[in-house]
Amino acid sequence: PQHMTMAMELDDKQLEEDQGFKNAWTRFLEGDDSYKNKRLKLIPSLVEASWIVRAAVGRAVPCIIGNKLSVEYRQTDDLLEMVIHTSS
Repeated sequence: PQHMTMAMELDDKQLEEDQGFKNAWTRFLEGDDSYKNKRLKLIPSLVEASWIVRAAVGRAVPCIIGNKLSVEYRQTDDLLEMVIHTSS
């Protein structure tokens, strides 16, 4: 099936400098899949695209992915992988 895989990397410096972000990130990592689905947001953004594609995507409004699409989470001590089934 069609899907999108997201990968993100955070360095320790970012977590040390922003305590609010660190707290939110820790709660996200410790939450179950339902908790994550209610919070994982995607902000659509097109760097380069024709006007018709830009018109179809619209403006950059945050969207909570787990409300509309099926998401699988795979997590280890140093990895969080999210597979978003775009055809669901």
